[in-house]
Amino acid sequence: MADLRLRPTLEEEVSQTIEKLFATRAEAKSAPELLVQQHGIDRSNIFIAAHGLDNSV
Repeated sequence: MADLRLRPTLEEEVSQTIEKLFATRAEAKSAPELLVQQHGIDRSNIFIAAHGLDNSV
C-alpha cells in the first residue's frame, strides 16, 4: 500500500533547531521576544533550556 501523504506538512518543511549560548541571563531572556517580534515565530514554538545545572536557577 502506498503512502498517501505526498509532501510534508508546512510545519515539517520549516521546522528548524537553533542553538545559542548567551553571555548573560538577560540576553537569553530577551531572545524569545526578539524571535517573536522581528521574525514572526509563534512563542509557543520557542523552547529555552539552561546550559547545565549551574545556570538553571
